Amino acid sequence: MSLLHKLKREIYVLDGESFAWLLREGKHEIQIDHNTMGQTCGILPVGVDSSRVITKGLKWDFGDVSTSNHLVPSIPLITIETSRPVLWTCEIKPL
Repeated sequence: MSLLHKLKREIYVLDGESFAWLLREGKHEIQIDHNTMGQTCGILPVGVDSSRVITKGLKWDFGDVSTSNHLVPSIPLITIETSRPVLWTCEIKPL
């Protein structure tokens, strides 16, 4: 996670259960593919002590980081606005 923060390019981390990437400060729109993305997602600060986060399109939209939130099956796009870098994580549906 620290390395993602230090590098100045987009890097996606993928394993058999989830994927993640760094969201730098600002507003981000993420297209959701409900055929491959699982229900659980999270937003974690990276290399900073805190971040103000505003989400739209998640099950629990609020102004804070969250290690466990949920995607809503009927919503294909989520918006995340952050004051500091955060790590976006999302589970992958099992095959």
